[in-house]
Amino acid sequence: MERHQPSHQPVWPRIGLGRACLAAFLLGINTACYSYAPLASAPAPGSTVSFELTDAGRVGLGQKVGSGVEQIEGVVEGQNDSAYVMRMQNVTYINGQSNQWSNERLEIGKQYVTNVKERRFSKSRTALVAAGAVVGILAFIASRSLLGLGSDSEKKPGGGGEPQ
Repeated sequence: MERHQPSHQPVWPRIGLGRACLAAFLLGINTACYSYAPLASAPAPGSTVSFELTDAGRVGLGQKVGSGVEQIEGVVEGQNDSAYVMRMQNVTYINGQSNQWSNERLEIGKQYVTNVKERRFSKSRTALVAAGAVVGILAFIASRSLLGLGSDSEKKPGGGGEPQ
């Protein structure tokens, strides 16, 4: 009579290593291909920016976006002499938490902004993500022997080797 030992398989095979790798890759592409760089001039309408707020900005915008706001990210609609108008996409708080927003319109007084950064495409980060993807795909192919490469001993029943 054969005894069956309980299988203690890791979680990865259950959810599918391929799916987990794909999710990690897509997350990496979404975030790694862009970086925020300081903006010397006024942000152009349509550009994605991050506004870092002053202490007065935290208080002044607290009723609209919540207390303790550190920075607001979104797309600039326009500006006038005293304020930026934007569509909010993300708000980060002093405690490190952040909230996604659904492009709600917000007017931010220029006196509330201490630092403006623009989201820009990053060639170096994109190259790193692409290189990581290639290595991951090659590792996946090699781990599954999808190219049919391998020694003859792996192909023989019983593990190969010389008959005894």
